[in-house]
Amino acid sequence: MKKSSNSIKNKLLRLYKKDNPSIPTSLSKRMKIILRAFERLSFPVRFFKNLSVGDFACGTGEFCMLAAKNGAKVEGFDFNEISVEI
Repeated sequence: MKKSSNSIKNKLLRLYKKDNPSIPTSLSKRMKIILRAFERLSFPVRFFKNLSVGDFACGTGEFCMLAAKNGAKVEGFDFNEISVEI
């Protein structure tokens, strides 16, 4: 059992290193990373249409923008003033 959990952990770590949302990149690249994550989870972004979404600890708001671009009413909240300004 431990071997399979380590295998999953290693796969997630490789994925995170490849598409780490914390590494500063261009806004368009960040949006593509988030969209790819939704695609990997088989979550169709069309479900955002007409939803109200609250994103707590939103950072620089890439998820908020993705949801809003796909029809959601979005409010993002974060304590980090620098991230909010970005």
